[in-house]
Amino acid sequence: MSSILGDSSSTLPDGATQAQILQYFRHRLASLLSYDEVLFPNAFHAFNATASANIGSSAGRALHCGILALASRHMFNKGQLCYERISEQLGVEGSAIILQRLKDIPRVEDTAEEESVTLLAGLLMFIMYKICRGDVWGFQSYFTQLKRLCEVLFTLGQAPKGLSNTKFSFLENVMYHDSYGCSLYAHGPMIDPEISTAYANTQRGIPHALTGLALPLYCIVPRIAKLVNQSWAHCNTIWTDRELSEIVSMAEDLEATLEKERIWLENLVRDRPDMASHRYFHDAFRIACLLQIKCFVLRQPPDALSVRLLVRNALSLLETMESLNLPGFVSSHWIIFTVSICSTLPHDNRPDTIPTNRGGSSESNVSDRQRASELYATAIDKLAFLNMSRSRQIVQRLWDQNQGGRLFVHWLDILADFDWEIIFA
Repeated sequence: MSSILGDSSSTLPDGATQAQILQYFRHRLASLLSYDEVLFPNAFHAFNATASANIGSSAGRALHCGILALASRHMFNKGQLCYERISEQLGVEGSAIILQRLKDIPRVEDTAEEESVTLLAGLLMFIMYKICRGDVWGFQSYFTQLKRLCEVLFTLGQAPKGLSNTKFSFLENVMYHDSYGCSLYAHGPMIDPEISTAYANTQRGIPHALTGLALPLYCIVPRIAKLVNQSWAHCNTIWTDRELSEIVSMAEDLEATLEKERIWLENLVRDRPDMASHRYFHDAFRIACLLQIKCFVLRQPPDALSVRLLVRNALSLLETMESLNLPGFVSSHWIIFTVSICSTLPHDNRPDTIPTNRGGSSESNVSDRQRASELYATAIDKLAFLNMSRSRQIVQRLWDQNQGGRLFVHWLDILADFDWEIIFA
């Protein structure tokens, strides 16, 4: 493949090794990371097709390197140690190619759409590669360039016309990683929520490869993040009456929007019983959004009973998704993180009460935090993406500080202490 890519100095492995890595990417990793491996056996088809169609360009070469880098890194994470060097070399080479090409483009508007789409796919692939490595810095240059491309590729005026399957797949991928990234709090969204909502609504009710039926909820996350950031900025300052009234009102508006999404899903499942398996992820994601509002906008401590109920409901949904192999568990890192940082320890020697499979309740000595920890352990083992172990460290530090859930501690403070960039994907 080095001759095909036209660069004799390339660090690409030999053809047989590339074939093994690509086989792993297409038939194992792409299925593993699909929201629903039955509906979407290859969540990365658009990346494969785009790389193959553009292999003669620098953008296509970079995307090809990114695919190989991600897949070989995941192979290393799963115990195939011989792939670490290949992954590291391709990660350095491919990211340098794509960032240099974008640096050479003064105006994205003057670039052919095919190249812009290929560059966007390449940036997404290297973001996933860094997530797989467990990187906690160096994301912002990729996010900055993604925003440049998205401003041209996804405009409000284009939304009613719809997108090709390939472009919509990449749009979903951008929204997915944008909603889960801490860059959202520091620099705002890559796509304006009004624009993302317009596109998401063109395919409302259709399951997608990463987000299932929840894509409209992802459009709400940037609005929640804005309020979370606003509340966090006021942690050590006095609120005026007007500021308090405004932020509480905006939080209530978002809660009302989330309630409308719940009702929409209820109606959809009633009319389309075949969609019932998708409600678990949608409900869990919606609850995580509510928890972010209640705990990190309105600053309710995890010990608040309304918060504890939401945590219990989300834990039950996540456990059911995992045990029954329902769609969405692989996309649930941010949900698990949010539920974990909002969970509590028992305050006395009485056991917690958790629901049984028969709809009643039973006494158990398993605390909410233990249940969350077990979900983390399962997800870390199943996905083998090292960023999950990083986020687990944030959770543990917050648990160490918030006195079992009685004290409000902001996860953004923990992140600032660590000086990390992280994507909870």
